[in-house]
Amino acid sequence: MEQVSGENYPDYIRQHVFAPAMMADSDPNNIPHATAMLVTPYTKLTQGGRSPDWHEAEHDLGSPAGGAISTAEDLSRFAEALRSGKLLTDRTFAAMIKPSPRAPAAYKYGYAMEINDVYGRAIVGHSGGFPGVNTELYILLDSPYTVVVLANLDPPAADYAGSKIVALMAEKTKSGQ
Repeated sequence: MEQVSGENYPDYIRQHVFAPAMMADSDPNNIPHATAMLVTPYTKLTQGGRSPDWHEAEHDLGSPAGGAISTAEDLSRFAEALRSGKLLTDRTFAAMIKPSPRAPAAYKYGYAMEINDVYGRAIVGHSGGFPGVNTELYILLDSPYTVVVLANLDPPAADYAGSKIVALMAEKTKSGQ
């Protein structure tokens, strides 16, 4: 990306993703820092395997593979910016949410989007995580709903809550609500 745009990765993300999506409380997290808004990540993973006890996880720096800092509100703004065309054209977004022929046959994945069917509703989004941090973003297509779950625990903590919320929202949209 840096060769194509001529901008370093963190600056590019700030200017071309976070600013247009109005994600004021998000950062590519390329410089270690602490603010009152950051949570402490907790993990049970150790170098020797899983521990029965929670302990503070190592703080991660962001990169194009992940590790950005955000809030539920900002991730909701990101989803809206994708839906509304603020970040991508409608054609590009449509390509993102269409299953890619490069994905394994048993796994529905578009370009940067996981694709699921829940009670007959198309749901796209993305998950992420590492020790002590877990995120789920679900966009219920053909509805106004987006579900964001952030957890400061090991994966799949966010999916435990998120999958149930998405199921309820999918059922709600089926009934026209």
